[in-house]
Amino acid sequence: MQKYSCINCRCVYNPYLWDEEQDIEAWTDFSLIDIDRLCPVCSWDKDDFMEMDENINIPWKLEDLLPQEEQHTPFYSEKDWKLIVKIWTEDEVFVQDDVHFVEYIWIYDEFWEEIDIKDFPNIDEEIEFELPSEDYEVRMSCTQHWVWKGIKIDN
Repeated sequence: MQKYSCINCRCVYNPYLWDEEQDIEAWTDFSLIDIDRLCPVCSWDKDDFMEMDENINIPWKLEDLLPQEEQHTPFYSEKDWKLIVKIWTEDEVFVQDDVHFVEYIWIYDEFWEEIDIKDFPNIDEEIEFELPSEDYEVRMSCTQHWVWKGIKIDN
């Protein structure tokens, strides 16, 4: 599900969060919201929201990671024909709550076609995918910090 932003005030509609003021259940896709809904901040129309591009955070060097990057970066390795992904290090753990959590982890091929996706994974454990036969990229999305590109760790 995509996030949307009001073009007037930049209020973000996040489909994964419950909007108590407007009585919108969590996990409600923007297309399912009543057309008469107004922006909760500036009262502009639903039509004044635009789909948000995914902002991809790309940590470049393992040794230069900041603590927030360590908590959000999907680290991955290849083992026994499996792709193993984890969202934590021994020093930095991603702490989830009702507002800030991992939405999904996915694998893309070299043409940006989705190979596989895990919705709302249990990030307390390593996550397994079948090892793609082609070139791939690992990404992870959290509700507050968008998309994070993975870093490969050699075994």
